[in-house]
Amino acid sequence: IDPSARKIDYGEVNGRWYISDIRLMTDQFKSIIPEKISGNWFRSDNAQWGLTLLDSAAVYRSKVWKYQGYEEKDGIGKLKLNNGSGRLTLTIKPENNGNCQIGESSASLFRYNKDLNEAVIPIDKETFKKPAFKSDTAIYCGYIHGLIPKYGQRTGSVILNNLLSGTQNTISFKIDKSGFFRVKIPVTHPQMVSVKNPLGAETIFLEPGKSLFHFINSNLFMGEGARVNNDLSWINKLYSFNPAEIKEKILDLTTAEYKLQCEN
Repeated sequence: IDPSARKIDYGEVNGRWYISDIRLMTDQFKSIIPEKISGNWFRSDNAQWGLTLLDSAAVYRSKVWKYQGYEEKDGIGKLKLNNGSGRLTLTIKPENNGNCQIGESSASLFRYNKDLNEAVIPIDKETFKKPAFKSDTAIYCGYIHGLIPKYGQRTGSVILNNLLSGTQNTISFKIDKSGFFRVKIPVTHPQMVSVKNPLGAETIFLEPGKSLFHFINSNLFMGEGARVNNDLSWINKLYSFNPAEIKEKILDLTTAEYKLQCEN
């Protein structure tokens, strides 16, 4: 590598996988956000994802914000944010145990953890109700952090089932230069839908009349549909079939042993 090179790309071109703009020098970009408060933050009382502080942008209240400044005095930080249509200031008070108190004013602070504690998720006591079949709209918006302009791909699509026609509908959406997107999805009932984006494919749950914000990099959700999507995402972790482990001993397994392995 040329000693004067500041960034490199690595990977395959025809195979399409590659890592772009790898910085070779750590001093090329310095965020105004201290390392101790960067990352994803979850409410300590209910494990709800509430805030993400990245190198150059923040995700908060289902929106993407740019940093306007950060200053810290007597252990309390003030983070100024701007999203083009509004401004706000977050008060951030780091604690010795790695947690933070965060809020929009010093009088309204909530404790947040960096590690998601599923044990504090409150039980949903709402009883199941039959979904009403009606023509409505679901709002699906979100953010992809770190999209490189030279990737070229600035679109995504949502694929959903149409019960009336027995076919699938595809709704396309555009992703702006910051990585933010927002699309209205015509739906008639709650359902799982497939989402294709520059980072891959996702499966999410949409409901008529409800909104959902999706931070695709970390597969985190905000908005009215956040609870059910987070629950479904965590349930997926229960699936732990290990093909490599099976492959190593498949020749020595009886059919009964193989069945037991799959059941476990």
